[in-house]
Amino acid sequence: MNNDEKERLFEKYQYLVYKIGKKLKNDFIDFEDMIQAGFMGLLKAINNHNNLDTFISYASKYIVYEMKEEIKKGSYFKISDYFYKLGNKVREHNELNLFEIAKKCNTSVENVLLIKSQGFYQIDKIENYDEFEDTYYKLPIGLDEIEEEVFKLKALYRYTQNDIAKALNISQSKVNRILKNIVEKIT
Repeated sequence: MNNDEKERLFEKYQYLVYKIGKKLKNDFIDFEDMIQAGFMGLLKAINNHNNLDTFISYASKYIVYEMKEEIKKGSYFKISDYFYKLGNKVREHNELNLFEIAKKCNTSVENVLLIKSQGFYQIDKIENYDEFEDTYYKLPIGLDEIEEEVFKLKALYRYTQNDIAKALNISQSKVNRILKNIVEKIT
């Protein structure tokens, strides 16, 4: 494919970048940065098109991939696809309370709480807990010291209740009670 054909394809399908960008738009990255990543995906698709798929479906894969990578790079934390999608669902039902949102989104109240706390989108646990800067996220107001620690471990580091219990040297049932108290204080 020569350069003129590549330019025509780029001009013809640049609308696709904006269309996909509107669907993936979020609070974690500037829309223009995401669109730029989408254009890079479109260029890669033009250069690598194998004629086995229709160009639109082929290009869409590249555009979505590049945009998601840009979103992940632009966030303080790695965003799992599950939490990215869940975040969009939670924002759709923002007018409901935590319990209603959890039911509508088919998830736990804890996960809704993570989404609403802004910034808790992570796949991996952060191993260096002591050196992590607390300025990257917001803690709910009104939590005591132990509740803050449990909330951080659950929300930020994605620890299970058993992991939290071991880290804080308390029972798993106490962790469960603390998490329920946090939800009650916030709602």
